[in-house]
Amino acid sequence: MGSEEGNGEGGGTLICPRCGKPLLRIEYKRRGSRLYAYGLHKDGNKYYYHYLGPAKNYEYVSRLHEDLNLSLKGLMEEVEGLARAKDYLDSLAQAIEEQLEGGRLPPRKARALAASIRRLCGLAERLEQHAEGQGAGAATA
Repeated sequence: MGSEEGNGEGGGTLICPRCGKPLLRIEYKRRGSRLYAYGLHKDGNKYYYHYLGPAKNYEYVSRLHEDLNLSLKGLMEEVEGLARAKDYLDSLAQAIEEQLEGGRLPPRKARALAASIRRLCGLAERLEQHAEGQGAGAATA
Protein backbone atom coordinates (compact mmCIF):
# COMPACT_ATOMS: atom_id res chain seq x y z
CA MET A 1 0.00 0.00 0.00
CA GLY A 2 1.73 3.25 1.05
CA SER A 3 5.24 3.74 2.37
CA GLU A 4 7.51 6.22 4.13
CA GLU A 5 11.21 6.41 3.36
CA GLY A 6 13.71 5.54 6.09
CA ASN A 7 14.82 9.05 6.91
CA GLY A 8 12.98 10.83 9.68
CA GLU A 9 12.77 14.55 10.31
CA GLY A 10 16.14 16.20 10.02
CA GLY A 11 17.41 13.42 7.74
CA GLY A 12 17.84 10.87 10.54
CA THR A 13 17.49 7.15 9.91
CA LEU A 14 14.39 5.35 11.19
CA ILE A 15 15.29 2.60 13.64
CA CYS A 16 13.27 -0.60 14.01
CA PRO A 17 11.91 -0.92 17.57
CA ARG A 18 11.85 -4.73 17.18
CA CYS A 19 15.52 -5.30 16.37
CA GLY A 20 17.26 -1.91 16.65
CA LYS A 21 18.52 -1.98 13.05
CA PRO A 22 17.92 0.78 10.49
CA LEU A 23 14.79 0.58 8.37
CA LEU A 24 14.72 1.16 4.63
CA ARG A 25 11.16 2.41 4.94
CA ILE A 26 7.78 1.84 6.55
CA GLU A 27 5.13 0.16 4.43
CA TYR A 28 1.41 0.14 5.17
CA LYS A 29 -0.76 -2.80 4.22
CA ARG A 30 -4.52 -2.96 4.42
CA ARG A 31 -6.18 -6.05 5.88
CA GLY A 32 -9.94 -5.65 5.59
CA SER A 33 -10.79 -2.25 7.02
CA ARG A 34 -7.60 -1.97 9.10
CA LEU A 35 -4.21 -0.52 8.16
CA TYR A 36 -1.03 -2.11 9.51
CA ALA A 37 2.59 -0.91 9.50
CA TYR A 38 5.63 -3.01 8.56
CA GLY A 39 9.27 -1.97 8.72
CA LEU A 40 11.28 -3.01 5.67
CA HIS A 41 14.89 -4.12 6.21
CA LYS A 42 17.62 -5.08 3.78
CA ASP A 43 20.34 -7.54 4.73
CA GLY A 44 22.69 -7.98 1.80
CA ASN A 45 20.44 -9.00 -1.10
CA LYS A 46 17.65 -10.15 1.19
CA TYR A 47 14.65 -8.01 2.14
CA TYR A 48 12.50 -8.75 5.18
CA TYR A 49 9.76 -7.10 7.23
CA HIS A 50 9.10 -6.58 10.90
CA TYR A 51 5.50 -6.10 11.96
CA LEU A 52 5.07 -2.78 13.77
CA GLY A 53 1.38 -2.98 14.61
CA PRO A 54 -1.62 -1.05 13.45
CA ALA A 55 -1.13 2.33 11.84
CA LYS A 56 -3.29 3.73 14.65
CA ASN A 57 -4.26 2.30 18.05
CA TYR A 58 -5.26 -1.26 18.84
CA GLU A 59 -8.98 -0.45 18.93
CA TYR A 60 -10.46 -3.83 19.82
CA VAL A 61 -7.92 -4.79 22.49
CA SER A 62 -7.96 -1.26 23.96
CA ARG A 63 -11.65 -1.65 24.73
CA LEU A 64 -10.68 -4.33 27.25
CA HIS A 65 -8.50 -1.77 29.05
CA GLU A 66 -10.96 1.12 29.26
CA ASP A 67 -11.07 0.83 33.06
CA LEU A 68 -7.35 1.66 33.07
CA ASN A 69 -7.76 4.53 30.61
CA LEU A 70 -5.34 2.77 28.25
CA SER A 71 -5.33 3.06 24.50
CA LEU A 72 -2.85 0.41 23.39
CA LYS A 73 -0.51 1.49 20.61
CA GLY A 74 1.65 -0.20 18.03
CA LEU A 75 5.40 0.09 17.65
CA MET A 76 4.96 2.91 15.13
CA GLU A 77 4.82 5.22 18.16
CA GLU A 78 8.43 4.26 18.93
CA VAL A 79 9.57 4.67 15.31
CA GLU A 80 8.09 8.17 15.32
CA GLY A 81 10.02 9.00 18.51
CA LEU A 82 7.02 9.04 20.84
CA ALA A 83 7.18 7.36 24.22
CA ARG A 84 4.42 4.76 24.55
CA ALA A 85 5.52 3.96 28.10
CA LYS A 86 5.05 7.60 29.20
CA ASP A 87 1.57 7.70 27.67
CA TYR A 88 0.68 4.42 29.40
CA LEU A 89 1.96 5.63 32.77
CA ASP A 90 0.10 8.95 32.46
CA SER A 91 -3.11 7.11 31.54
CA LEU A 92 -2.72 4.68 34.43
CA ALA A 93 -2.11 7.51 36.89
CA GLN A 94 -5.30 9.22 35.74
CA ALA A 95 -7.31 5.97 35.99
CA ILE A 96 -6.01 5.24 39.50
CA GLU A 97 -6.83 8.79 40.63
CA GLU A 98 -10.37 8.46 39.25
CA GLN A 99 -10.89 5.07 40.91
CA LEU A 100 -9.54 6.37 44.21
CA GLU A 101 -11.64 9.53 44.16
CA GLY A 102 -14.72 7.57 43.08
CA GLY A 103 -14.36 5.08 45.93
CA ARG A 104 -13.96 2.18 43.47
CA LEU A 105 -10.49 1.03 44.59
CA PRO A 106 -10.52 -1.99 46.94
CA PRO A 107 -7.86 -1.96 49.72
CA ARG A 108 -6.06 -5.06 48.39
CA LYS A 109 -5.72 -3.53 44.92
CA ALA A 110 -4.64 -0.19 46.46
CA ARG A 111 -1.80 -1.92 48.37
CA ALA A 112 -0.64 -3.78 45.25
CA LEU A 113 -0.68 -0.57 43.19
CA ALA A 114 1.21 1.31 45.92
CA ALA A 115 4.01 -1.30 45.84
CA SER A 116 4.33 -1.02 42.06
CA ILE A 117 4.32 2.78 42.19
CA ARG A 118 7.08 2.75 44.85
CA ARG A 119 9.18 0.67 42.47
CA LEU A 120 8.56 3.14 39.63
CA CYS A 121 9.43 6.07 41.90
CA GLY A 122 12.76 4.39 42.61
CA LEU A 123 13.50 4.51 38.88
CA ALA A 124 12.88 8.25 38.52
CA GLU A 125 16.34 9.36 39.68
CA ARG A 126 18.07 6.70 37.57
CA LEU A 127 16.09 7.82 34.51
CA GLU A 128 17.10 11.45 35.11
CA GLN A 129 20.76 10.42 35.42
CA HIS A 130 20.50 8.37 32.24
CA ALA A 131 18.95 11.32 30.36
CA GLU A 132 21.64 13.70 31.66
CA GLY A 133 24.37 11.28 30.57
CA GLN A 134 23.03 11.18 27.00
CA GLY A 135 24.11 14.76 26.39
CA ALA A 136 22.61 17.40 24.14
CA GLY A 137 22.00 14.96 21.26
CA ALA A 138 19.39 12.96 23.18
CA ALA A 139 15.80 12.98 21.96
CA THR A 140 13.18 14.21 24.38
CA ALA A 141 9.77 12.71 24.89
